[in-house]
Amino acid sequence: MEPQGDDTDINYIHNIKGGLTHLPQQLRTAAEGKRINPIWWDVYTWLVTNGKSKHMKKLNGIFYVNQEVGISKGLSKRLFSNPIIASVSQLERYQRCPFSHFISHGIRLKERPIYKLGAPDLGQFFHASMDMITRRLLNDSIDLADLNDNECKKITSEVVGELAPQLQNEILMSTARHKYLTGRLKKTVERAVLTLREHAKRGSFRPVGFELAFGDNANLPPSEIELTDKGDYIKLRGRIDRVDKAVYDDKIYLRVIDYKSGLDDFELEDIYYGLSLQLLVYLEVVLQYSDQLLGKEGIPGGIFHFKIDNPIITKPGPEKQEIIEEEIIKRLRMKGLMTADSQLVKLMDNSVTSGYSTLVPVGIKRNGDFYKNSSVATTEQFDILRAHLNKTIKEIGRKIISGDVKIQPYIKGKETPCNYCEYSSICKFDKMLDENTYRVINRLSRDLVWRVLENVKEED
Repeated sequence: MEPQGDDTDINYIHNIKGGLTHLPQQLRTAAEGKRINPIWWDVYTWLVTNGKSKHMKKLNGIFYVNQEVGISKGLSKRLFSNPIIASVSQLERYQRCPFSHFISHGIRLKERPIYKLGAPDLGQFFHASMDMITRRLLNDSIDLADLNDNECKKITSEVVGELAPQLQNEILMSTARHKYLTGRLKKTVERAVLTLREHAKRGSFRPVGFELAFGDNANLPPSEIELTDKGDYIKLRGRIDRVDKAVYDDKIYLRVIDYKSGLDDFELEDIYYGLSLQLLVYLEVVLQYSDQLLGKEGIPGGIFHFKIDNPIITKPGPEKQEIIEEEIIKRLRMKGLMTADSQLVKLMDNSVTSGYSTLVPVGIKRNGDFYKNSSVATTEQFDILRAHLNKTIKEIGRKIISGDVKIQPYIKGKETPCNYCEYSSICKFDKMLDENTYRVINRLSRDLVWRVLENVKEED
């Protein structure tokens, strides 16, 4: 039974325990601007004057506000340096939640290493495998398109056998289960190689860079963006999984591929909101330094996620192996955005005359137009997207140096980073508290994103 604001309240304060039990609710009611019995203010005054330390701890909890007030610009610059040297994933983390970014990249708290094989380890393993395979082929002047199945499997087996013992300090070799897992990993890498071979056979794009680092003392310089007119700027660093080129009409088209062992969804709205900047930043870097990389200016061809996976195809009846293989390739179709040019599509998948490609996310009508659900952008739209990227990075950088570390994760529908945040036990975010609010972002269709971006460009 909750106490009411009348003379019966006296029944709840005949001892300290009773008063402490019901006082918090009364004070919260008062904080909402509602009337409470004046006797509760007497109880509060007595406890402040005569209460013990344990009583004061409970009272202090009543007025606790779960929100960070921010840090000074001076402290921010000491924590994050000036210039800010950041990876793209660091900027994305800030957009997910400023406080999470503060804990991970400001205070630099890290989880204690645990003896297990986790997603980050597998991701690094797949990246290292693809890098080593690509380097071996290029060093031997071998085109992946020319390899048969057995040759693809052979080079995969050699590379996985070489890399597996290095994973998590030979964790894969430590138990029978992990030895079995090594075999599974080999099959997954093998499937990736076979799929990329299909890309090479059907297309004209070929790798010109892999595990391409940019930043200080790297393959390419950092991408530098001025934040203020007071000498504040940000230097972006990172590593690009793969850069491909194709020549058409005396122009060099560049496409960026990022290997994904987990979720590989590509949503234009996430670029707009600054939640997914990686692919676009990588494209910006290779375009900015294409003269250094290729000796000639490049133009956007596309940005893609390539899923490293070995999907299982379930069919109701016997199917020819060729049909199953094509279904697997379709399941592993790259997700991303490419320049809206039907000739460019043929440079990525020459098997498409009309209909949908099984390699890239586009479909072409018989008259050469793209189907509405094709993931394409005109050259002008790519320019608009790149300008928005620059603006987004500036906004994030300015917030970082201003000391904005508020606890404010985003929420989009049911999607929120709180569901998998490793710092939830620190921030104690509670949507029931008035001071804990999500940054609500709305779902946007691809067409709406383009309309918003084009309107912003006109306003600028």
